[in-house]
Amino acid sequence: MELDKSTRAKLKIVITQKIRDLTESRIIVKTPYALSTNEKLTFEKKFGGGTKTGEIEYLVDKSILAGFVVAKGSTVIDGSLASRLDRLLANHI
Repeated sequence: MELDKSTRAKLKIVITQKIRDLTESRIIVKTPYALSTNEKLTFEKKFGGGTKTGEIEYLVDKSILAGFVVAKGSTVIDGSLASRLDRLLANHI
């Protein structure tokens, strides 16, 4: 089955928007250790408003040393010790 140019263009727009919606609604939480169920619930209450179950991905990243990094779409909240140390070093070198 072949689609005409107009239908193909409309379909491309719809698919692109769906992919963008999925990417922007997914939340990624990075911590230096695996979170407990209660800690995950805390993040879900603070950052997961309006998200569906499974839209928050929890990753362990020991390089952040302490704290957390939360990313949703192009917005990043970096509360990690590693980033604070980097800023401190950058300001004093």
